[in-house]
Amino acid sequence: MAKYYLLYNNDEQNKLLTTASSEEKLKSETEYYSEGVWFEYDQVENSNHLINEKKMKGIKFPVEPKSRDTKDFGEVKKKAFNWVA
Repeated sequence: MAKYYLLYNNDEQNKLLTTASSEEKLKSETEYYSEGVWFEYDQVENSNHLINEKKMKGIKFPVEPKSRDTKDFGEVKKKAFNWVA
């Protein structure tokens, strides 16, 4: 079984902040948040089911989180519209 990780804003899981499919991605994603609670799950093979929820401990969030660089997503250009009478 593969592991999967979800970051929520609190223990009650009120708001999903991000996900990670590996521990390396988890560490990378943590750099963009100043707080939250990571949960670890087992992912059922050939399925989208997550089981065996476990709250993760010992993950340190940065005091000053990184900001996401939106340049990776490309620039969104607005189209000019022409009115047809």
